[in-house]
Amino acid sequence: MRQGFALASTARRVGALVCGVLALVEAGWVAQDVSVVGGDGLWQVWAGLAVPVGGAPLNTSVVDAALIGLYAVTAVAAFRAVAAGAFVAVGVVTLALRAPAVLILGGQWDGSMDVQGQLVLTAAGEVLGAVVLLVTVVRGRRVLPGREPSPPRAAAGVLAGLLLLVVAGMMGAWQFSRMAGLDGAEQPPGFFWRTVTGGYLVNALLGTPFGWLSWSTVGLCAAAAVASMVRMPWARPMGIAVAWLLLPLAVPVLAATELTAPTVGQFGAAFAVVAAVVVTLLLLPRAEGPFGWRSDSFDPDEFAGFAGQDTLTMPTFGAYGGTYLDPPPPGPPPGAAGYLGPG
Repeated sequence: MRQGFALASTARRVGALVCGVLALVEAGWVAQDVSVVGGDGLWQVWAGLAVPVGGAPLNTSVVDAALIGLYAVTAVAAFRAVAAGAFVAVGVVTLALRAPAVLILGGQWDGSMDVQGQLVLTAAGEVLGAVVLLVTVVRGRRVLPGREPSPPRAAAGVLAGLLLLVVAGMMGAWQFSRMAGLDGAEQPPGFFWRTVTGGYLVNALLGTPFGWLSWSTVGLCAAAAVASMVRMPWARPMGIAVAWLLLPLAVPVLAATELTAPTVGQFGAAFAVVAAVVVTLLLLPRAEGPFGWRSDSFDPDEFAGFAGQDTLTMPTFGAYGGTYLDPPPPGPPPGAAGYLGPG
């Protein structure tokens, strides 16, 4: 029996507060970039179609837009009956995307509270927020059979898992082909290792190194695929969060696509976008709330107060000593005490 994924009301409020704060912090950095290059200019930089004047990177990338969306949706999902899986999914994704920024920015920080110092604190705060979400799930879970998140349907879970596995395989194969030089491009020694550690291909100050982002997405896709196919209780939010994460990887590739001569990588990016949409539709069935949670306002803490109390039920046919075909005994005659009738 799947149980133990119902969160106490206090835990849900803490998780919603953490997600709300993280979304506001991310939105603040995006607003600062908009004030520098404008909304249209920011989109062009995010898509890789332009660079800021002077060539200096901006604070944010399209990954930050994906994180804002995840934080906002999870803050809403926190008020559903069960929000544990959503907190786990967002916590894991945040750790995967922000841990490198803490290491890269922190290694160059001199302790001053300039822009770099604020970015270091932002990245560290998001990592801390992710840890708080995971700890909240561990400490705030309640065992309430029958109030668990519904797992994916069998066919939908298998199909979503297969799509995520295909995306993970494509991304992994593409990375290996680049490392082996099969794409025909010659790179300096240690280039690919530095794309993972932040030496190359970091397109924003808060950005995740491209190599790290690619390999972490491969791992997250594989984990979400397995969870979906075996119908784990947290499979739906994890699959949706990972599908949403595929978009910032595909946007720069698709933005540079020439319809007359698309490349294999651009076909792969287009497939990843389609797969992300299909996976989301498969794991978010109708008549349910965000992340696949039931849309009622059940409160586990209120339910716990009724545990162990007896309840009175009306008798049914067969509870009068006769058979199920026997009618119930007649009531009192008119005029007798207890008679309920017209007049």
